[in-house]
Amino acid sequence: MEFQECFSLLATRPAHAHEHCEDEQETALVNVAAVGGEGASPAEDVAESDDLTQLDARALVQAFGRLQEARVQIYVAFRKCKTTQFPAFCADITAQFAAVSDRINSVEKLLRDERAQLAIAQLVRKVQLEEKEKLLMTSAVLIEKMRLGEAAKQAEPDAATVAFLERSVQTLTTKHTDCVMRINELLEDLRAESADLQDE
Repeated sequence: MEFQECFSLLATRPAHAHEHCEDEQETALVNVAAVGGEGASPAEDVAESDDLTQLDARALVQAFGRLQEARVQIYVAFRKCKTTQFPAFCADITAQFAAVSDRINSVEKLLRDERAQLAIAQLVRKVQLEEKEKLLMTSAVLIEKMRLGEAAKQAEPDAATVAFLERSVQTLTTKHTDCVMRINELLEDLRAESADLQDE
């Protein structure tokens, strides 16, 4: 997804919005699309050392696992972002996530088209779709927490605004947690499905 678009969407929402605005926001957020890009990534070593076309099915699944771990490390850096850093931080983080996602898309295509591992490829695709949603929820939670912090530290905090933002953070956090659980279930399914793969 484009973090700057998400940032603009949330940052311009009236802090005094009523409950129904939260539903409208979530509908809009779901429609924010992922974008590609180039840039440094924690998956750089994998990208440079592995010629994916030369890997058998088992090695491709292992490459996916390393890329998934790299994606987790990007999330760690993302969550450390500060309010004043966010706009500039978006471009670099977007590029890192896009690099990992592009690489995983290549793994999926090879598993599907060249290695005849349709079931495994479908699980990789499902993980990708859930990761897209997780990325959206992670950015939304981070931004709402920033806004809540700003609202709460005002000399005379507006109780309605603070309460609204607290509900928003709770709602988005629940959605994020549900997404993480679905990803973990898919990864377990993928491990089970690929357990019998042999080195070629």
